[in-house]
Amino acid sequence: IRGRGLRRPRGPGVPEARPPLPAMEGGALPIRRHRRALVRAVSERPFLIVTGETGSGKSTQLPKYLYEAGEELRALEI
Repeated sequence: IRGRGLRRPRGPGVPEARPPLPAMEGGALPIRRHRRALVRAVSERPFLIVTGETGSGKSTQLPKYLYEAGEELRALEI
């Protein structure tokens, strides 16, 4: 690992490093098509449980959508 004085182990039995996965744009994630419904559901309920496949954007995009929705709502209140 670079920058910490550690070296990646090499030799028999040590798997090769995998190339990084390609980054997906937030709009390409499956959660995108449910953006409005999710923001509305969060605003109308005291709590909400969101389920979905790994990699669907639950933990990365939903907070972003809620933050952006809050910014838009604050702008309307001013």
